[in-house]
Amino acid sequence: MGRNKRHRSQKGVGSPSRELTLHELDTLEEKIRIEKELLIQKSLQSDDPYSIMQAARYLKEKQSSSDEIKSFLFDPNISSLNVNNYRVPYKGISYDTLRKMGRTPVIRTVISTRVDQVANFSEAVDSEQEEGWMIRRKKSLWDKGDEKLNREDKKTIEYITRFINEGGITQNRWDFDSFEDYLRMITYDSLTIDQACIEFCNNVRGKLVQYLPIDGSTIRLVDIGQEDNLRKYYKEIDGYLPKYLQVYQDQVYTAYYPWEMCMGVRNKTTDIHANGYGVSELEDMVNVVTWLLYGMQYNGNFFSQGSNPKGFFSIEGNVSPNALNDFKQMWRNTIVGVQNSHKTPVIESGNAKINWIDMQTTNKDMEFDNWLEFLIVISCCMFRIDPTECGFNLKKTGNQVFGQDGQKARLKHSQSKGLTPILKMEQRLFTKYIVERIDPDFEFIFCGVKTEDQQLSLDMDVKKVSNGFMSLEDGFKKWSNREFDPEKDTILNPVYQQAQQAKQMGGGVMNGIVGQEETPGGEGGTGEENDNPFEKSLLNYIERGLR
Repeated sequence: MGRNKRHRSQKGVGSPSRELTLHELDTLEEKIRIEKELLIQKSLQSDDPYSIMQAARYLKEKQSSSDEIKSFLFDPNISSLNVNNYRVPYKGISYDTLRKMGRTPVIRTVISTRVDQVANFSEAVDSEQEEGWMIRRKKSLWDKGDEKLNREDKKTIEYITRFINEGGITQNRWDFDSFEDYLRMITYDSLTIDQACIEFCNNVRGKLVQYLPIDGSTIRLVDIGQEDNLRKYYKEIDGYLPKYLQVYQDQVYTAYYPWEMCMGVRNKTTDIHANGYGVSELEDMVNVVTWLLYGMQYNGNFFSQGSNPKGFFSIEGNVSPNALNDFKQMWRNTIVGVQNSHKTPVIESGNAKINWIDMQTTNKDMEFDNWLEFLIVISCCMFRIDPTECGFNLKKTGNQVFGQDGQKARLKHSQSKGLTPILKMEQRLFTKYIVERIDPDFEFIFCGVKTEDQQLSLDMDVKKVSNGFMSLEDGFKKWSNREFDPEKDTILNPVYQQAQQAKQMGGGVMNGIVGQEETPGGEGGTGEENDNPFEKSLLNYIERGLR
């Protein structure tokens, strides 16, 4: 009885020793956190330098004592520019300007060429040697390639392939863009603004049902320094807050959690001034694009405003202003404009003596051509593409842009340095955000990228088979992606066909063949040793296999 009375007195409202419930403790903790945050913000916005210094020191000490990363990942001096809970792209050039730069004729040609090359891989294929893409089971380092696909694996591959081709499972057959269109969109954004963004839609059960490219220029990274402020507007899901925001005209319209949006960046950097965003090639080509535009404008003015003077007139004698103006007007009417180009003017000079001073002996036209060619070369090098792929026929430097003498070598260099990195980036995106969410045991890959390397690999496998380091059946499976069926498949190798005939006949013919090699001049032999190393090695291998 006394114990119960003591217990009630401890829980009295006016008692300072009252035990708080867990809910009350959580409420008190949240209140303290909010008051602390308000105090920090008030101190940072204060006019008192001492208060600002104290708040900054507190934040720095808090950061250094935590288990998280201690280094600056972003420029602390521009954090004040981060508004509405997102990081401002600290770029010298706006997204709109970058897109306009990408539409200039030379740059557009370069980018479109690369986009077309990527689009060539938009078709689903069933062989890794064909040009396209496929879904395959992930391979480990110790995978020998002899794992068979069961019925469930094939159904999974078929489902993922259809999902990617049709943009999801919620689209009707008349209302979706093709996978080729999606590839073109994200590749173009990647090459212009270095932000290939894709939204992934989920149903109420969290299942992925649709994906579609989004204008990368509208996507912003959430400011990780404002997570507490984010909690006021967005709820945590599985411990995650939104990672991306869609911003239009400085207004936030949509928030995306990490599994709802991806931002493909090719040119990542540790530069804290980048504020977490990529750096497009066009950002480093401002002067180049400007000079290209000046060059086109210079030539365009020739046809719209007049002719490029090849010389000038010197008028001797006393000429009245009216006569001089008449001469000028007559000259303009005769020579100015596209319709009058290349005409020889015939004009009246009156009593004045007119002398023509020729200026065509200068080399400025040649210097201008070389300058434009240099700008085109720089543009192609920035995007790591050979000028001949874009249709540029350069006279001076075209054959040595990439330091290669042959056309084949230059195209191979262009592919490995420019095309392959783009495909690898997009390959990682589709694997991580689509394939792995459907089944983590599978992956998305582009096929037929390095055809020349594949030819070298094929030649090496032929040598392995010839010298007994690989069986013919294993080689067949590697390059056909299925098991060898002796009833249906035919190997057009004369030695192999002869060996198969020997097997069907009980080995008698094979014994004769072997006897010819081992005992020249003996029974069944010809008296001449087999001097064909390929046949010799292959014959020995077949003999060992039959034994």
